[in-house]
Parts: sequence; structure tokens; C-alpha cells
Amino acid sequence: MAENEPLLQAFWDEVEVDGSDTFACATAEQLQQLYPNQLLQYLKHHGVKKLGSARVPASELQRLGLGPRSRTPMLTRGSSSLSLDWKADWGVTPLPDEGSQSGSEGGHGGEGLGAARRALSFGASAGAGAARTEAPAVVVAVVPHAATPPAQQEQQQQQQQQHRRSYEDHEAGPRRDSGEAGSSRRGRSLWGQLRALQECGHLAGQASCAHHAAHPPPPPLPPPPTVVLEAYVVAVRDAAAAGERGLLRPVLRRWQLGSCSAAAFGLPAVQAIVNYKWGKFAGALLAKQLAAYGLWLGAFTAFMLLFTSNDAALTDKELLSTWQGRAACVCEGLALLGMLPFLLGEVAVLAAYGFRAWLSAWNLLDVATYGLQIAITVLHLGVFHDGPWRLTLAVAVQAVLLAVRLTYFSRVFRSTTFDFMGALQAVAREVGSYLGVLLLLMCGFAAAFYTVFRDDPATEGAFDSLPVALMTCVNYAISGASYYMHNFLASASPAMAIGLIMVYQVLVSMILMGLLTGIMTNALARAQLQEAVITILNRAQVIDELETVLPFPLLAFTAVRQRGPGAVHTLPYIHVLRVDPRQSREDMDGADVWPAAAAQLGLTGAGVPTAGGGGGGGGSGGDTSNHGGGGSVRGSSPRSRQHSGALPRPSSAAASLGAAGAGGHGEEAAAAAAATAVATGAAVERLEGQVRALEGQLAEVRGALQQLLELNGRMHATMTQQQQQQQQQQQQQAAAAAQAAQGQGQGGSSHKGAGKSK
Repeated sequence: MAENEPLLQAFWDEVEVDGSDTFACATAEQLQQLYPNQLLQYLKHHGVKKLGSARVPASELQRLGLGPRSRTPMLTRGSSSLSLDWKADWGVTPLPDEGSQSGSEGGHGGEGLGAARRALSFGASAGAGAARTEAPAVVVAVVPHAATPPAQQEQQQQQQQQHRRSYEDHEAGPRRDSGEAGSSRRGRSLWGQLRALQECGHLAGQASCAHHAAHPPPPPLPPPPTVVLEAYVVAVRDAAAAGERGLLRPVLRRWQLGSCSAAAFGLPAVQAIVNYKWGKFAGALLAKQLAAYGLWLGAFTAFMLLFTSNDAALTDKELLSTWQGRAACVCEGLALLGMLPFLLGEVAVLAAYGFRAWLSAWNLLDVATYGLQIAITVLHLGVFHDGPWRLTLAVAVQAVLLAVRLTYFSRVFRSTTFDFMGALQAVAREVGSYLGVLLLLMCGFAAAFYTVFRDDPATEGAFDSLPVALMTCVNYAISGASYYMHNFLASASPAMAIGLIMVYQVLVSMILMGLLTGIMTNALARAQLQEAVITILNRAQVIDELETVLPFPLLAFTAVRQRGPGAVHTLPYIHVLRVDPRQSREDMDGADVWPAAAAQLGLTGAGVPTAGGGGGGGGSGGDTSNHGGGGSVRGSSPRSRQHSGALPRPSSAAASLGAAGAGGHGEEAAAAAAATAVATGAAVERLEGQVRALEGQLAEVRGALQQLLELNGRMHATMTQQQQQQQQQQQQQAAAAAQAAQGQGQGGSSHKGAGKSK
């Protein structure tokens, strides 16, 4: 843990600073050196930063290509800086802030002026006719007037009526004879409408007039629907880089090793990177890959229709002597040509990932299709004794595997989002043990049926052996035994036969098979709960494989053709534009997991303050670094990462979302919703603070255990080395003693020989 602590401190000390950057940012290379849980915590709480939000008309989404109709959950683009003028960059035209304009004026006249501005702004968006219709009603409350004597009021009214009649005659002109005098008021300018109001007496203090009482203005049109657009930035430099230099492969590697679940791909930062790369190059390249696979599948289908099983017993000359044989050989060659890019890509992925990370159900299926295609070619062009039935079997199995492999592409495209292999694996994990128990019971009943009916001719050989009896029991469990009931009635012991088959039908066919169906349904329903996250995971796998297999110039060329100038992976920061999750309930591409993660956008690690309802007595809380009070400090660490020279940290997203909802229009419903969001965010902050504290303690314990294990290993190695040295010393001493004893023995024998000679 002590070795990893400087890396954690680097996120706050070694930050990337730009002229417009206002918050800390880590690099992808720094994040790769973290533990899996630390990497996910950083991406969860610091992965994205909210740049701002704006309310726009709903029709603006169609122009931007964003929303449910275009089925685009977010717009992404690269940039060379963390912050930018996102409204000008995306061409977003926000509506004017009505609450701030009306609230800035005081008294009744101020409210009227705010209403007039709203009506005029609404008229600009709804049409000139609506604006001219609304102007007379709103100007009444804007212009103040003083008290006027009754005699002077009557004189003013007469003058105004004369002016009004002359003005109407001048405005109507020749249209009066054609019956269009009633439309003259609609064709006037705003100045003409104000003159008409003055003539009618509204500007002189009269509450109403006979003309407007007889011709009331039409009711105002309802305001157009609006939505809130939000802009984010992925606060990780070079997050979209390819391979190990980026952020996508480290997260995939941790998922493949089991260090994190598929929910990691629901984090906003990972979603933004996947969406950026998918729109930049991966979607177009996968469509081309699908076209190549279509060539392979179409050529194989044509070969399957043209070949005969006897082709394996013919020589090449005999095979090419007929048009059908020549056409089959051409289709076979096209199938091999369509398979070749996939085979080369599989070899490149295996070399880049390693066998352990490469091993998966899809890759095993790919290898099986490659092997069968090559075997079919060898069997078809060669001459073998048992070739016909082997060729027929290989073609039949290949037809099934190629159809299953086609679902590999359906799991990532939006219109056909279904992961066949993933759903099959999820169901197999759930029902594996239950299938074992069911098969065991079927084996017991098969043994009973075999014992009773093996010599009975009435069963027509259905129970002649144990394997045949087991297959018959499986058939009875799936399709029922009512069709074969006459065979049991004609058996040697019909009472025993009917009793045994009825017990089997009730226990296995009705109860156990019904339970199996329910378990499979529940397993598939649980697997579909994470369908959006699994789709992002599948896209991430496809993107990483394409970056591994294809050269960088091809990726850059595809990105330029798809999304304008600028090569892929060259821009360090990714910016995101999406609809406010509180107004977008479409369950597509992780839209259901973005709000859960976006609620924690401003929750930082240790030493970073959050909005907790404290300092300053504000309605949504304040930053505890600037104000005193009850702001909560998230996480735990041996030392504080907040220092005097650090850049400002992201604020709490729950407080910012609450402030945006409460201050936009001043409505009570929005304020209540904002207060609820703030309270919920505070509760989530407290709970996650406790969880993060426990995670910090567990990380410290794990680090201490690792240090103890390393110390134990070093001590064990030292003791082993000492024991080896002692053994070597003992062996050397024993060898020296043996040599000394041998020398003494030789000396004694020489003395004895000398004595004898004397």
C-alpha cells in the first residue's frame, strides 16, 4: 500500500493544466497502475465532469441528431482542452432564462415587463402572427398611467376614436372592398398595434373598449416542449488512445481476469469512450466486416446447395468435368477467401491478448468454423474411402455454426441487440445443477423401463437397451407419452406399465419440466436486466479487437471519412452532449445506469469536500472547503490530498442538479423535486462515504498483508539459504573428516609395513 500511495497522490499533485482547465485531470497511464477497485472508484467519482446545461426546444434534438427518434443516446467529440464553449461548439441555442428576467424587476410593473419579454420571445419562436396577437394584452400592464379627470378622458376618447378610424382606413386600403378588412389588424406591424391600442383607450387608462370586447383576442398557444441538454468532459487525458495507452483495454483486461463486473462499463467515462470510438470508426468497420462475413456465408450456402456426397470419392479431373462440380469449387474458393481475413485477425488477437485472455466461447466457435471450413475443402478435393459421410457431416455442422456466428454481429447493432452466446451462458450457469438432477431421475426411470419392457414386444423396441431407454424417456418428457399409450396397454403387465408411466409423466413431464422452464425464464430475465451494460461491453470488445487487428492508418482514414477531419486517437479529451437523464427514460446504451453514476459526478476521494447542506446556510449546501458546517468528507486515506496549490475539485453533482432544477423557473414543483434530489444525493453520499471508508481500511489491510507475505517470503528465502549453507558446510566438514581419516589410515598401514620390513 505504501508503494501505491504516491500514485494516488499524483492525481492531485501532477495534473494537466491548460489555459482554460479549471479542475484536476489524471492520465490514462497513471490510471493503469492502480488496483482494480481504485481504478473503478476513480472513474466513478472523477471520470466525467459536468461543464453545464441549457434548456432548448425539443425540435433542437432533431437538428442535432440526438434523442429517441435518432436513437443516439449521446454526442461525443474530441478536443485538445478540458473545457470549451460547448454551446458554440455543438451549435446549441438555449432559450432565455425566464425566471431571472422576471425576478430582476420589482413590483407589478416588473412582472408585467417580464411577461412582455416572455411573450415577445415566445412570438419569435412560434411565429410573427402569434407575437402580434399577444402584444396588446401584455403592454397593458407595462405602461403606467396617472389619474385623469372625467371631462378630459371623454375628450381624449373622442380624439382617439377619430384617429383610430382614420388609421384603420389607411391600413385597410383596397382590402376593405374585398372583405379583408378584418385581417388588417393581423397584418400590421408592432408600432401599428401600439397606435391602435392608444386609439382604443388602453394606454389612457381605460380597462376595456367596445371594439376589443366584441373581438376578444384568441387564446395563447401552449408553450413548445423543451428539454435540458447537459455537457460533460471525460477528465482523463488520452482516454481514447488505442491499446494499453488508453483506458478501454485496461478495463477490459480487469473484466477478463474477474477483477470487476460488467457494471464497470456502465460508468459514464467508459460509456463516453465507447460511444466516441464506435461513432468514429468501429461502427463503419464492423459493417464492412459483416459484409465480408456475408461473402463467406453466401459462398458456403451456394457450395452446400451444389455439392454432393459422392464428390469426396471422385478425383479432381472427374469433379471438374461437370458444371456443378466446377461451380462448387468456385464457391468453395470464395468461402476460403471470405474466411481468410477473419483467420488472420484471430491470430493477431491471440498474439496480442495471450491464450488466457483470448479464451472465450466466441473465439472457440471461431476456431471451430475455421477448422471445419479447411476440413471441408480437403474432403471435397481429396479422395478418401470414408469421405462422403464425413464431408456430409462436416457441411451440416458448419451450416449450424455459421448461423450461430452471425449472432456475433447482432449483439452490438442497436436494431438487433441480442447476445445469443451470453444469454446461453447465463442460462447454463443457472440451470446446470438442476439439469444434473433431472438427468439423474431420467436415468433411474430409464433403468426401470428397461427392466420391465426389455423383452416385451408391445413396446416396439423402445426399451431394448439402456441408452435407447434413456432417449425414449427424454422424448416422453418433452413430447409426452399419450401417443404411445396403446403400447403400454398391450404389454404383458398393463397395470404396472400404466402406473409407471403415469408416475413418470406427473413427476418429470409436468413438475420438473415446468420448473425447468421457470428457472430458464428467470435466468434470462436477470440477464436482460443488464442488457444495456452488456451491449456497451460487447462494443468495447469489438473496438479493442479492431484496434488490435487493423493498422492505425486504416482506423484514422475511416475516422476521417465518417466524422470529418482529424485522425482518431489524436485528441486527448472527449466531450459529451446528452439529454438530461431525468427527462430521458429511454433504456438504451446505458441510459438507465448514467443517472446512477451521474449522481456521483462530484463525489471525490479523500480530502475533497462535497455539498452537504452546511456552510453559508444555503438551500442546497455549500462547499466545506470555503464554508464551515456539516459538509461530509468522502473516502479515507493516510494523508490529505487537498493542498494550497491544488486546482479546484469538482463540486457535488447532486447539489448542482438540484440548483439547476430549483433556480431555472422558480416553480414549486421543480423546487420540491430539487430538494428531494439533494436529500437523496446527501443520503447516497453518506452511505458511499461509509462504504469507501471500509474499502480504504480493507485496502490498507490488504497492503499490510501483502507486506507481511513479502516479508515472510524473504524470511523463508533467507532461512532456506542459511540451511543450504549449513548443509554445504556440514558436507564440507564431513568430506574433510573423511579425507583426514583416510589419510590417517594410509599412514598407519605404511608404518606397519615399515615395521615388518625391519
